[in-house]
Parts: sequence; C-alpha cells; structure tokens
Amino acid sequence: VCFECSMAFCMGKKENIHLIGVPRRYAKNIEDVAVAALRVGRAELRFQAYVGIVIVESQGFLVIPELGIGGEAVGTSGIVVRIDFTRRDIRRIISEELPAVIYHEFTHLVRERVFGTGSTLLDAFVSEGMACFVEQSLCPKRRIPYVSKIKNEKRVWSKAVPLLLRRGYDHAGWFFGVKAVPRWAGYRFGYLIVSKFAAVHRTPLFRLVRMRARDVFVGSGYAA
Repeated sequence: VCFECSMAFCMGKKENIHLIGVPRRYAKNIEDVAVAALRVGRAELRFQAYVGIVIVESQGFLVIPELGIGGEAVGTSGIVVRIDFTRRDIRRIISEELPAVIYHEFTHLVRERVFGTGSTLLDAFVSEGMACFVEQSLCPKRRIPYVSKIKNEKRVWSKAVPLLLRRGYDHAGWFFGVKAVPRWAGYRFGYLIVSKFAAVHRTPLFRLVRMRARDVFVGSGYAA
C-alpha cells in the first residue's frame, strides 16, 4: 500500500510535503524527518520564504547509487527528492540521507533567490560547493562521497582554471564525469573552495550562502 499523494501542512503552512508512491509504513517518518530538516535549514540559513518538497518513490537508476537517494532544487521554492525504497538500508537513508539532501537543495533555493541561476563554471563550482559545505556542516558525522579526493586532482584543476569564467561550459562533464574529468570533480573543487574560505574567514552559514561566487573564490585563495 502506498500514498499516491499526501500533504503535510506545517510551520504555519510555509511548506508542503508531498509524498508520491511512498510506502505507507515509511510516510509518517519521512514527513517528520523532512519537516525537522526544513526547520533546521530555516534557522541556520535564515530563510523564511515558502518551500514545497515532493518526495517520490524512484527506481535505483534515478538515484545516486552510493546513497539510494537523489534530489534537485526547482526554481526558488521547490525541492524534489527521489528515494529507492527497495534498498535494504532504507531506514538509514530516511534518517541520515534525507536531511542531508534537503539541506543541500535548500542551499540552492537560497542562492537562487539571491543571485538567480549562475552562468559560469565558477558559479557552478561554488554553488554546488556551498550546498555540500552546508550539508557537511549540518551533518558533520556523515561522509559525502561526491566531495572525496579525485584522481589526478591537481591536473584536473589545471584544466578547470582557464574555463572558470566561461559560459557554455560542459556542466554534465564537470559534475558527472567525462573521459578527461573524473566523476564529481565539480563538487570536489567547489567544496574545497568554500571550505577553505570558511576556514579562513569564519563566516556564519547564513552569510556564506549569500556570497558571490567570485568573492568566495578570491577570498579562499584556493589553488589545488
């Protein structure tokens, strides 16, 4: 038995949690975890605008294989989360991965409100790096696979440097891998840039997520 569509109205109706195809036995837990994560995200990032979350039952090939879950931010107020409920570790996914995905995508919503969609490779690096940094800051015991060290890191970074301010870059290649660029390279470089900036400047999260990509990059002094 599953919920075709369930809505949880909470926190003064500032967000709707929509569950589609979610097995009934997990629905209440998922709603509770999602609402709690939104409360933390709002408090840490000082963001009070409306947010709607759609959590969808998904096939394994539509989620991150290592995690059993995937997400995306939609516009300035929407988050879509896909979960593979056939996984044996589904309860861990709900308790550990779901909050992290919400923090990650919530960060994108904040930055989209402030800056709109970035246009350069540097914008993309810092945007994803910022989301990963927030994710790590709010879930410090969780390992994020897509910010792990990549093969030939310095060499790959040297390929990125002349492209940083370019529009029309290969987004899929830099974030999901092509022959010359390892999978998740963009997440890795973005996270290193943002984490180095944060270590030097001790900027609170709510201010950090509202900083321009170029300012974060220059202030980080990052050079692989």
